[in-house]
Amino acid sequence: MKISTLQVRSDEPIATWYHVASGNSFSDVAMGGRAVFDLLKEPEIQNSKRVTIATSSKNIQVIAREKLTKCLNLRIEFSSFLGNYHQLSQEIFEISRENRPIGAIIDYYVHDYFNTKLYPNFAKIVADLKAKRTKIGRINAITIPMESDAELNVFIVPEDEERIKNTWILRMAVMEKRRNAD
Repeated sequence: MKISTLQVRSDEPIATWYHVASGNSFSDVAMGGRAVFDLLKEPEIQNSKRVTIATSSKNIQVIAREKLTKCLNLRIEFSSFLGNYHQLSQEIFEISRENRPIGAIIDYYVHDYFNTKLYPNFAKIVADLKAKRTKIGRINAITIPMESDAELNVFIVPEDEERIKNTWILRMAVMEKRRNAD
């Protein structure tokens, strides 16, 4: 029996999830709790198209980004983003050095329960990474060149596009390098 969607939202022993994951090709995976550490090692999870991870553990976030480089849509959910502000430039730099396919998207979903809208400091990121500001349609973004023939564009998703109450999204999208018409 082939399964295309897997949701693991438990800190219980995960022997059952290994059995389910084995031999399947997933289009959607959602994980939370301690199970994420072990399941991220599985090739069936690493080759999934869309993965959502709900965690507050910095270790899991780093492991997820390292292991899921083939994933087209990686979504990491935070209940608080305050601890990540200081390392954000470094995280974005590391993501820009990964060999991700064009079209890959990494979303940091930040659940802002008190509606503070305390967004990342883009001026600091630009200065730290020697990146450039750009416009993608009507969105202000930061562009960082990647080692491949691509660029990483970082921006806050406009609220009118993603209607999720008390949540904002920091999106990192791998796009083809734009050629200047000189």
